[in-house]
Amino acid sequence: MPLYKALFMIVRIGGNTIFRSLASAYKEALNRANQTAAAGVQQAPKLSLMTVSEAKKILGLEGPATSEEIYKQYQTLFEANDPAKGGSPYLRSKVEGAKETIEDQLRKGGSV
Repeated sequence: MPLYKALFMIVRIGGNTIFRSLASAYKEALNRANQTAAAGVQQAPKLSLMTVSEAKKILGLEGPATSEEIYKQYQTLFEANDPAKGGSPYLRSKVEGAKETIEDQLRKGGSV
């Protein structure tokens, strides 16, 4: 048997083995993910690195604020920082984080 045929067979068999191993690992990971979801395991809570007072400063809110005021300020600042319109993606992410921090506080029953 010529050397090139032997090398081709080795590569082919090795490739098939690797492919089957990867396919098996993928199926196993998918099954574990489905079992975890079926068991009702929740994701870890998201940690906020921003305080409510910082979030209020970012959104330009002073004193107690209603949900409508929070949303209006968020919309204004979020649209103003649209990268497609020359805005800053960094500032836009800060505005989004501020809104999420305040929403989390409100969900927990706290005041803003």
